[in-house]
Amino acid sequence: MAMVLFQVRLPSKLVSFIEDSVNSGFYESKSDFVRDAIRHYAFDKQASSVSMPKDYVSSVKKFRKNQVVTKSDLGKINSL
Repeated sequence: MAMVLFQVRLPSKLVSFIEDSVNSGFYESKSDFVRDAIRHYAFDKQASSVSMPKDYVSSVKKFRKNQVVTKSDLGKINSL
């Protein structure tokens, strides 16, 4: 994947937070932190654009009811 360099100005407190995340080993670099933050933002925007039916709770309950797992199914699952 080709990378493009661009600069952004951030408040020093935010930069300190990013540097702390890198220093703690959670991220490899400040760039890695920023890329991950942008990915999370993009995912949230995409997820929020999915339309759900007004009665989605009842749809989920109906789906779960149809997916009842029997004891024999549990035995197969546990043997994996």
